[in-house]
Amino acid sequence: MRITRRLNDQVTYQQPVWKVDVSKGVEGKVVAVIDEIADTGETLRLVAQRAREQGAKHVITACLVSHSWANPTPDHVALMTDALVIFPWDKQVYQAGKWQLNPELADALKLQDTK
Repeated sequence: MRITRRLNDQVTYQQPVWKVDVSKGVEGKVVAVIDEIADTGETLRLVAQRAREQGAKHVITACLVSHSWANPTPDHVALMTDALVIFPWDKQVYQAGKWQLNPELADALKLQDTK
């Protein structure tokens, strides 16, 4: 499945938009919904809810990192932090024919400098 707020690596949508729905093949199965980071928790909540609607027997949520304000909090978290998290795969984006610093990351780093 795929759900995102982004279009061409830029946050475009206020609410997550479904690109690929949860498969009906989850019916009767235990499903793990996994994301790299739980910021608001909304994406994990929406996907877990949709898996249940598709008949999943049991749904667990997990992520590498979660912020304390994520609601709901994932069932399993590798690291709980409210610090700025930069994953290596998010550092640069391909825009205007070249690789450049992710604009969201640049903005977040500027905010960090003002604190």
